[in-house]
Amino acid sequence: MPILALIAALIALHTVPFHAARAETDPRRGEQDLRYLGILFGPSIQEWSSTQGDPELPVSVRNFLSWNLRLNDGWRFGVTGSWSWRPVQGQDFTLRDPFIKLAKTDLIQSGNLNWYTDARFHLPMTERSRNRDLWWGIQSFNSLEWSQDWGALGVYASGRHNQFGGLGAGDEWEFYMAPHLEIQMGDSLTLTSILEWGGGMPFGGDSGLIFSDGFTFQPGLSWDLSPGLNWSPYLFIPLDSSDDPLQQPTLTQVTLGMTLSWKIDSWK
Repeated sequence: MPILALIAALIALHTVPFHAARAETDPRRGEQDLRYLGILFGPSIQEWSSTQGDPELPVSVRNFLSWNLRLNDGWRFGVTGSWSWRPVQGQDFTLRDPFIKLAKTDLIQSGNLNWYTDARFHLPMTERSRNRDLWWGIQSFNSLEWSQDWGALGVYASGRHNQFGGLGAGDEWEFYMAPHLEIQMGDSLTLTSILEWGGGMPFGGDSGLIFSDGFTFQPGLSWDLSPGLNWSPYLFIPLDSSDDPLQQPTLTQVTLGMTLSWKIDSWK
């Protein structure tokens, strides 16, 4: 799959980057809360321009606005709306499909080990999804994490099935896996690193063949600016080429990214 397909698949999974998943699994929530998450897909660190090191990939910001309700015994229900903003090349604003989510924050909890899991139902309400003849998408996202005083070690994993009509276009199955490491540097600052892999099975293709989108490494920082505000810059470093595994990535493909997670309000 080309790099554009990688970005599209990972965005659809709502697990990019590490800090986005971290915000999803944060147990420090009220009875109800409203949260914003912004993800910057920034420029190449070698060629500071309006693109992500590829002329076909302009700098963009992906935005999420989520309302979450705590039910009982670790269960949560949420609704998330999403949109993309391209601040360069004439600007552009694009709505994305919303999804509803049912989460269990502590499916298994033993000492410092915790397993978070959720189920998400994606609603094809945008023109892009209708043009792809997408009927619906269902996804499971999981986080297994072992926490210690010095930080945490864990893995994220996600799988999504897209149900298409006869004119469907895109991946019927999407997969994501990412081991990660956190090292606590203080009360509000954490060093982070994550190794990501994404892949998929195209609609109408060989049902037993999974295409790999390649591996990326993302070192970064996570800074809690306040109890409800987190800013996390990172580097997006491809470790191989998704088009040609024998071709080594260039420094131009190393890009700057960052996330901003803001708990707008919480109430009972």
